[in-house]
Amino acid sequence: MKQIADHLHQLSLKGANGFLIDHGSLTLVDTGYGGNSDRILAYIKSIGKKPQDLQHILLTHLHSDHTGSLAELQEKTDAEAIMSAPDAECVLKGQAFRAAVEITPGLLHKLIYRLFVKGAPRTVNPPRIDRILTSQDEKLPIGKGFTVIPVPGHAAGQIALLYHDDGGTLFAADTCGNMAGLALAPFYEDYHQGLTDLHTIANYRFERIVVGHGNPILKAADERFEKRFNKYFEKSKRRNANAYT
Repeated sequence: MKQIADHLHQLSLKGANGFLIDHGSLTLVDTGYGGNSDRILAYIKSIGKKPQDLQHILLTHLHSDHTGSLAELQEKTDAEAIMSAPDAECVLKGQAFRAAVEITPGLLHKLIYRLFVKGAPRTVNPPRIDRILTSQDEKLPIGKGFTVIPVPGHAAGQIALLYHDDGGTLFAADTCGNMAGLALAPFYEDYHQGLTDLHTIANYRFERIVVGHGNPILKAADERFEKRFNKYFEKSKRRNANAYT
């Protein structure tokens, strides 16, 4: 739990990261697994804020390490929950995982999936979703403003969020991780779409990138992102081109 940039805090939520943006009121991006609400609210108090200052909760996708504490927080705050339509449809029924996934190629990804994902909760306490994003929703006028970027490879309704603070902060969700350097996620619902998502993100400019799992990159993050994943861009271009031939 720490401040990592002006008005931006990274919350370590027992296996995943959440992020708190202080723009006078507070916006939370992702809530971690169930049981993290008291931890989140205690941190809010530690920075001189009140639970009532939490006005918005943005959910990047359905998995329980991102949505697990949403229902708990809604019992303790009046925050508005915002999520994309495909994944909101699932979590409203308590579903936090789709059965059909593709493990990312490579022994390390298979090991991570077996150790950390296979046994993770597949359900959550059904929350309330106050605003459901559709494909027409591109901007969120919260704080300095967000651009919503659909990145459906890891989960059909996953979104990344570009916050328009100084230089831009990209909330990448699980499009990638940064545990020991930038890397692919260990699994996707659609692996090839996941590669296309990397190319999509590379079209944006951002000084900082924060991820669901791992460390933030706080300087020239767009350049580092593009350099790391450039080899996958051509793969996604070729695949998309072949789809129309």
